Amino acid sequence: MKVARAAAALALAAAIAGCAAQTPPDETAPEEPAAPAPTAETAPATVTPTPSGWTAPDSCAGIEAGATVGGADLGACVQDVLVAQGSGRIGLSGPMLRGTVDFTFEPDYAFHLDGTGGTDIPFDLWFVDGAHWLDRGDGAVEADASSDDRDQQIAAEAAEYAAPFSDPRAIAELIAASPAWEVAAEPAAAGVYRIASTAPFHWKEVDVDTFVLRLASDATPLSAEIALTVHGFAGTVTQTFERLGQPVEITAPTG
Repeated sequence: MKVARAAAALALAAAIAGCAAQTPPDETAPEEPAAPAPTAETAPATVTPTPSGWTAPDSCAGIEAGATVGGADLGACVQDVLVAQGSGRIGLSGPMLRGTVDFTFEPDYAFHLDGTGGTDIPFDLWFVDGAHWLDRGDGAVEADASSDDRDQQIAAEAAEYAAPFSDPRAIAELIAASPAWEVAAEPAAAGVYRIASTAPFHWKEVDVDTFVLRLASDATPLSAEIALTVHGFAGTVTQTFERLGQPVEITAPTG
């Protein structure tokens, strides 16, 4: 089983992550400082208006300047905010993965990742009606890790690889996996909390070195920078949360 998963991960890397893990450090290093640029702190605030009468969920009550917040509490806060907003978009940038994720919790949870991997190969990943689908340019394939079909195995590995970047529910679980988070005593910008994991942590197949999350004063997610390793592929990905609350329609692809 481990050999099969390793083979699928390598095939996945070629399809999605490209050669990110094989790129010399001096080639990838310039990308990383650009990811946590100040723009990531402020830009989402201008494209994610606070809904009229919006009140942060009770699960976010412990977030205040200088506080230490448990991962389970912070993960629940982010999850509750995204569910309350109902829908939105996550922008992705970094050497491992670039693109946009449209997601909705209404009427059922679904998302669509329109992405580009490390070798500039475009792909689409969906989660609709309880199933993942991957399209690498030759038609959508339903993910099935237990299938004998290699394309279905790769689709399942793709869903696992992309989860910490693109799946809003998985993002909340990833946050919860860090035992503790520190809220900066001083705001990162006007009305912005900078919240960082206190130590490296592990979640499923993901090793996280650093994770910095920025929330608005009403707990609305603005951005995140995550330095992590997935299936042996390491890099930093920046997320920006946009268009929260705006309608999104996601339909299952046709194979």
